[in-house]
Amino acid sequence: MSEVAIDRFFDHREKTTNRKSDPASRRILARLWNGSIGKVDGWPQVRLYEPPAKSKELGPAWEDFPEGLHTDIEHELERLANIHRNKDGQRSRPCKSSTLTMRRRELMAAARMAVKVGVPIKSLTSLTALIHPDVAEKIFEGYWPKDSDAPSAFTINLSCRFVSLAHAIGRLDEEALQRLGDLRFALEEYREMGMTEKNLALIRYVLTDGVWSRIVNLPRQLLRTAR
Repeated sequence: MSEVAIDRFFDHREKTTNRKSDPASRRILARLWNGSIGKVDGWPQVRLYEPPAKSKELGPAWEDFPEGLHTDIEHELERLANIHRNKDGQRSRPCKSSTLTMRRRELMAAARMAVKVGVPIKSLTSLTALIHPDVAEKIFEGYWPKDSDAPSAFTINLSCRFVSLAHAIGRLDEEALQRLGDLRFALEEYREMGMTEKNLALIRYVLTDGVWSRIVNLPRQLLRTAR
C-alpha cells in the first residue's frame, strides 16, 4: 500500500464509475485505513495521507441567535415528535429522531444563511420572523447558486417546509401566507420530475454486461460468507 496505489485507485474509479474521487473521498479512505493500524492483526503499518478538510464559513455561533428563535424551534421539534396535523389538517405520525435532527439542522442553517445575506441577527427573534416572506425570499436567493439556472432540490424543499411551518405556527397574516406560497410555487416550477441525470447514469452503468449479474448474485455471496 502506498500513495501511488491510492492515486491509481482513484484514477481508475473516476474513469469507470460515477463515484466521487475528490479530496473528501480520499480523506475518508485514509481515515478508515489509518484507523485499522494497530487494531487489526496483520494490518500494514503504512499510514496514508489525509487531505485536510476545507474550512467553511459557518456564520455566527448558534448561541448568538435570539433566545426566542431557540425556543420556537424546540417547540416545533417537540410538536413533530408527537402525533400532529399537517397543513391540510390530516393527522401525521410522530417523526423519527433522524428526521427531527435533520429539521433542526435545516432551520439552523436557514438562520445562518439569513444572517449571511444581510438579515440582522437581532431581528430573528422567532420562527415566525425566520419564515416571514421578507426574510424567506433572501434565504432562498442565498441558497440559489449564482452560476446555476435552477435552484437545488434542497432550496425547493425548504420553501415547502416554510409554508408548512407558517400554517402550523399560525402567526402570519393572509398576505404574508400568500406571498410565502407564491415563493414556493415559483421554486416548484424548477423541480425536476423523475430521476436526476446522475441517478440515471448510475442505473445505466449497473445494467451493463458484467455488473448486473454481480449485483444479482451478491445476496447469495453474502449468505455464503455469513454462513
